[in-house]
Amino acid sequence: MAIETFAWATPAGVSGTPAFDVLKANFADGYTQTAPNGLNNKRTSWTMTFTGQAAYIKAIKDFIDRHAGARSFYWTPPLESQALFKGKYTQGHKGGDVHSLSVTFDQDFKP
Repeated sequence: MAIETFAWATPAGVSGTPAFDVLKANFADGYTQTAPNGLNNKRTSWTMTFTGQAAYIKAIKDFIDRHAGARSFYWTPPLESQALFKGKYTQGHKGGDVHSLSVTFDQDFKP
C-alpha cells in the first residue's frame, strides 16, 4: 500500500517541539561527554487545531483513524521538508455544526 500524504492546509498557530536523543557519559572529574544517538536523533512533534464544519473535521479524523497510529503518512511542516509522521487527536464540539480536532503529529523514520 502506498504511503498517503496529509494534504489539508496547516492551520495558524501550529507549533513544533524538537527532541534530541543523545548518549551521555559522566566522568569522575565532573567532565561530561555527549553524542547523538543514531542517525535520526532529532524527532519533532507538531500540535495544531483544526476548526470547521462536521464534514471537514470528519475527513481529517478519518485520515488519522485510517492510519491507526501504526502507519506513517507524509506531511510537510512549516519551514521543513516533507517527512513521515504518525498522528493522534482530541476531538471537540464548539456548538451547532462547528467542531474542532486538536492533532499531534510525531515524526517517524520508517513507513
